[in-house]
Amino acid sequence: MDKKMFGMLVATLRKELRNEFDETLTQYDLAELARMPLVTLQKIEQGRQKNLSREMVLNLANALNLTSRAKVVFFQASLGIKDDEFIKNTISSRETLGELAYTLLQLQTPAFVADAFGDIVFTNLAAPVMYRISENQLTNPQLLSQYNINRILFSPEFENQRAMLGENMHDFSRRMILLYKMMTLKSRNHWCFQRLLPELNRYSLFREHWQSPNFHNEDVFNMYNVFPIKHPQLGYLKYLLTVHQTLTACGDLYVYNFLPMDAHTADVCRRVMKRVGTSVVPLSSWPKPNAPEKSLSSPNSLGRAL
Repeated sequence: MDKKMFGMLVATLRKELRNEFDETLTQYDLAELARMPLVTLQKIEQGRQKNLSREMVLNLANALNLTSRAKVVFFQASLGIKDDEFIKNTISSRETLGELAYTLLQLQTPAFVADAFGDIVFTNLAAPVMYRISENQLTNPQLLSQYNINRILFSPEFENQRAMLGENMHDFSRRMILLYKMMTLKSRNHWCFQRLLPELNRYSLFREHWQSPNFHNEDVFNMYNVFPIKHPQLGYLKYLLTVHQTLTACGDLYVYNFLPMDAHTADVCRRVMKRVGTSVVPLSSWPKPNAPEKSLSSPNSLGRAL
């Protein structure tokens, strides 16, 4: 990310915050919080600041209320190094995607692969069974977010699924939003995210957590989440949702794997995998094009696989 793109990122993150009057944080507000002259912040946002010191970047990260994991991404972005320069070109992005799909074929637990925008690229068949997702619920070609994990978690269409989480829904969803903020940090100015966020903000639960400031005990975010659900057919299930990041030149990919936390859940996984098999279904297209296209949906059908 060059200085111009980093400056745009700082401006975008600033505009996501609110001041004490519940108004968009101004440049003056952020400069004051970051303890730097207003003209310096203006140069940073315009991509004209030649030298970005460690102290300046750290003060900005703190003023923007970034979590510890998000700060790591923010510091990397401030270096002026393009993403593909971090990645060795010994394996192509397509080969990486194929390897992740092959990994899903071998897993004996519910799992899926999502991109940095939260769109599910591949899923095994156990994941929709565990969360009671049907093809009819997912298929909505009018939505850019039709295969997005946040739509599945927060859309009114999935009210019955959220009910399975019970009283754990609030804590679970907050941690998922913290993860999503970190995942999308480098892509906040990408056309896809700019179109996706307004769709997601239509869901009041998503908007509530996205716009909410971090709590004091949420600074350090670990890439796992306890996922207990009360399934009407399968009973009480308790998973540890782990997220594994894979770097590619076309953007990061994430493997979400639901690990059983008790004997009953492990037994349910075995029975479900035996019934539905280990096939992998492609959903959202990847990588995203550099410019918007009329349709980004995959022609594949989850229903045909199920």
